[in-house]
Amino acid sequence: MCHTENLNDISKFKEYFDIIFPVTAFILGILADRIIDIFVERKRVSKAGERWIAEIEFYNTPLDNQIEELKKFLIEHRKEKFDTPEVTTIIQLRGDIFKSLDKGDLYKYLLQKFKKREKAIEIGNKINGAVLINEQLAINLENKFYSYQDTCSKHVDYFKLHLQKAMKSFVKLETEVEKINNDPLLGPIDLLFRKYIFPHLAYTGTTDENKTPMELFEIQSEFLIPTIEHLSKFIGDERIEIFSTHISECQQAIIEIRLEKSYLEINIENFIEGFIRVKESLSECLNEIKK
Repeated sequence: MCHTENLNDISKFKEYFDIIFPVTAFILGILADRIIDIFVERKRVSKAGERWIAEIEFYNTPLDNQIEELKKFLIEHRKEKFDTPEVTTIIQLRGDIFKSLDKGDLYKYLLQKFKKREKAIEIGNKINGAVLINEQLAINLENKFYSYQDTCSKHVDYFKLHLQKAMKSFVKLETEVEKINNDPLLGPIDLLFRKYIFPHLAYTGTTDENKTPMELFEIQSEFLIPTIEHLSKFIGDERIEIFSTHISECQQAIIEIRLEKSYLEINIENFIEGFIRVKESLSECLNEIKK
């Protein structure tokens, strides 16, 4: 009797085991897969976060270089001369350097790091805000330089056009005067042309390579302003009406260039401040993460 009961118990155990074991194995399998997935995900997020940190640390150097390059540019830009900046030399930053990184991974990494959602969101938003500002600064900086070049180029062309017309007008006046050196109106202007304009022009027997470069601000101070002051003594003289108009247009073109130059200086100062703020913001975030 006892033997029969034992056999029944064993049989029931086998039945329960056959039912429970597959279910238990299935549940354990799911849990094991889940644990592995969590481990793999944590490792992936950790690597992604470390890449974010590495990129931010690396970006300090280009930021420093860009700030320094802009400061060096301002030193030259503030001098009393007009130069067209070499944009490819001045622009040191790529605004899209962080675009390949996943912002979601950054938040997950910060959540793992701080264990507090509010802190992770705060630091993550601060980093992404600095990154977005940096991207826009880099784009705007490049656009500002190209806009400056384009605008100044138009003013330079306008200056050259009216200088040529002024010269033609003056040559026409010369033909009407027998002894120009003794003419109180044309004599002084002729001397100014010979001293400050002709050396920059190519004549028979010379080549373009032998011309002296024309520095616009120097032309303004040494030729245009003295010429305008001299012409003011002969207001009402119809002979110089056309010539005076072209000289005035030359002067206006250089005034416009000076305005563009001053606007660019203000903009570059703002860009420097912007890049410094980005650098400080990213540095503060790194210090928080590394605590």
